Amino acid sequence: MWKKFSCTGEEIESSNGETIPKIATIITTTSIIGGLQSQQVLKFILGLDYFKEHGTWNPNIGKPLIGEQMNYNGLQNTFKVVKKSKDPECWTCSFEKNK
Repeated sequence: MWKKFSCTGEEIESSNGETIPKIATIITTTSIIGGLQSQQVLKFILGLDYFKEHGTWNPNIGKPLIGEQMNYNGLQNTFKVVKKSKDPECWTCSFEKNK
């Protein structure tokens, strides 16, 4: 349980050769994160027509986290929203339709 593995199943070691300690995910954590992800998708889908018509997100649904990242710290039970900036060299996130 205290060992950290990559998606390939290989153990991840730190620079000194020891395994980086990590606690296994518990079902409540994955449920919280999955619920938050679903909520963001629904806010976007259900608010899109309102946004197209009014230019703002529906106040009854709320603004989705576009250009932001929500971090959850399960050890301290805290959430932190971080504003993401666009990389002017990135062809995906800095794409402008009317260039």
